[in-house]
Amino acid sequence: MLDMPQIDDIRRLWSEGYCISEIARRTGHDRKTVRKFLDEVDFSPEPPAGVVPGPSKLDPYKPTIDSILEADRHVWRKQRHTARKILAELRRAGYDGGYTLVQKYVHDRKLEMRGRAPEGFLDLEWSPGTAQADFGEADFDTADGRERMLFLVVSFPHSSMSWFQVFRGCTSECVCQGLADVFRHIGGVPPVVVFDNATGAGRRVLDEVREAELFRRFRLHYGFEARFCNPDAGHEKGHVERKVAFVRSNVFVPVPRVGDLREYNESLLGVADGFGERGHWRRDGTWGELFESDRAALRPLPSRPFSCVTWLVRPCDKWGEVTVGTHSYGAGPELAGADVAVGLGAHEVTIVSQGTGELVARYRRRFGGGVTVDVDPVAELRLLGRRPGAWRESRVRSALPAGVVEYLDGLDRASLSRSVTMLSEVAGEEGIEAAGESMLELVRRGGDFSRSDLRVLSLRLLSGVSGPDPGPDLSEYDRAFLGKEAV
Repeated sequence: MLDMPQIDDIRRLWSEGYCISEIARRTGHDRKTVRKFLDEVDFSPEPPAGVVPGPSKLDPYKPTIDSILEADRHVWRKQRHTARKILAELRRAGYDGGYTLVQKYVHDRKLEMRGRAPEGFLDLEWSPGTAQADFGEADFDTADGRERMLFLVVSFPHSSMSWFQVFRGCTSECVCQGLADVFRHIGGVPPVVVFDNATGAGRRVLDEVREAELFRRFRLHYGFEARFCNPDAGHEKGHVERKVAFVRSNVFVPVPRVGDLREYNESLLGVADGFGERGHWRRDGTWGELFESDRAALRPLPSRPFSCVTWLVRPCDKWGEVTVGTHSYGAGPELAGADVAVGLGAHEVTIVSQGTGELVARYRRRFGGGVTVDVDPVAELRLLGRRPGAWRESRVRSALPAGVVEYLDGLDRASLSRSVTMLSEVAGEEGIEAAGESMLELVRRGGDFSRSDLRVLSLRLLSGVSGPDPGPDLSEYDRAFLGKEAV
């Protein structure tokens, strides 16, 4: 087949008066070829011919793949075979073809087994005010070292604005807290929020949507509609999935250092506001300018905030510890065997006495499957004040300065009871760290002190003042009234 420049040369020579034989000699082509392109009257481009797939190296192994995928239908989705896992099994069976063939066949067969044909994505048009929500993962440097935590992204596809909050889990408490913080910050509630099918809000099972109890209450409180994506249909909320990657690379690189998570999340709301100056890739205007259309479509905030806490009633064991999942929290030895109310929030766990309704203890909430035990040293000190004989084997010793432990070890039973009771009272008001440091300072001064001495010094330490108060300078008065020698 001649290319277009060669055909052009033949027709140009013909127009200049050369005969077919001369054109054939000059161009080096056969006379029949020359005549063919001189007689051609239509040079319109033709559509490419369809390609009929031929035999594939994968054909003998397709029944094996089908059997693996069929067995996977009865296995938890996170433990099903990936295309690479299937490739490894095929390699052991003798398959020497490429990964792409396996990947495409596995993808298409999974869709067929769900009753869906392979299809492309739709370019969806999202109305102003509609939001999407999803979680991503990133590493953070905390007081406990480097932790992999989750961040909830709430995005508005119409304007491209998004806000994000960091949590140690993705439970319904975290979802509700993150949404509540974003709603408060933007001053309204989206009429519709689209969720991934694996968040703590709920999930879709076939045509049935099963919402978490706390999330259902949250949704009713704020009055918005929740929609859940179909399983394995991330394109239904593709905007927020892209935003998850955007936030990770633009906000959490390099790895951020985080102290108090609630304070950090408050600062992140301002960071998100700063992206409002970016220009929209499709529409005229910046993200922030376009968000005004989103804002106009928001519903008003409810008159009262929602308490994003799940309450449980749990019994304390013989050590006064209550267990939720694999995590134990100390309610205090005096509550051993009693039932307590446990409030699970996004960031903390609150323990309340069922008998009196009083707050017993508050802890940072633990997530994950590992076993943890958190004990409130103040609660243990209160019991030790009544049972000083258990002092030397108590766990609270590790929470106090070595000098305080040494001092208390040297006291008789009655003095130990008084001192530990005094320490527990001040620690309950000002915190165990301030109370311990204050007692250490008073011990250094001689050890003869009262509860008032301990509390006043604790307050001074908390206010950033250390050491004894020197009081006003009276030297001038001493010189005037007592004379130089007396001074």
